[in-house]
Amino acid sequence: MDTEGNPTFEEILSMRRSVRKYSGRSVADEEIEIILDAARVAPSSNNTQPWRFIIVRDSETIERLSKTAPFGTSMAISFIAKAPCVIVCCAEPKAIYHKAVKRFVPADLAFMDVTIATEHIVLAAAKIGFGVCWMGWVSPKKLKKLLDLPGKWESVALLAVGWPERQLEIREPKRKSLSEIVFRESPKIPWGRLEKS
Repeated sequence: MDTEGNPTFEEILSMRRSVRKYSGRSVADEEIEIILDAARVAPSSNNTQPWRFIIVRDSETIERLSKTAPFGTSMAISFIAKAPCVIVCCAEPKAIYHKAVKRFVPADLAFMDVTIATEHIVLAAAKIGFGVCWMGWVSPKKLKKLLDLPGKWESVALLAVGWPERQLEIREPKRKSLSEIVFRESPKIPWGRLEKS
């Protein structure tokens, strides 16, 4: 914790985890705005800012959202029916810019930009104590029909957001070591501390 009792950035990273059980406490507009402002200031390709977020707190709509998983995978996101809030994260690509980019690089930059902004939301949420679960197991067609998304909008992910049943704790997640995922100069040289001669 810092001198004012707030979690440090490293602690926030260790507190963040996928939370699927929430307390009955509601999520206020002011709290939502704090985490959305973190997304607003995220970087984007050519500053296009293609992200669009729909905040859903109506219980009936959330129940329907919990059924938008692809056929045969409904259990993957069924838990969100009990979440007090779901953020629908979408991209609205800039037609001329993003189509031009795709002629040169095989990447969906609008999608990448939205995922960056979405992770900003997740970390800001952890800082204030929210539990969040990021879900990609969603049928874009079902989601588009349910929320009547504008033609250019593309769904990227759903975020279930709420106060967790149990308070977030700082803990070391089970992850691979740096030497397993990082390489020095080429994929042939695993990362490792250089020995001093």
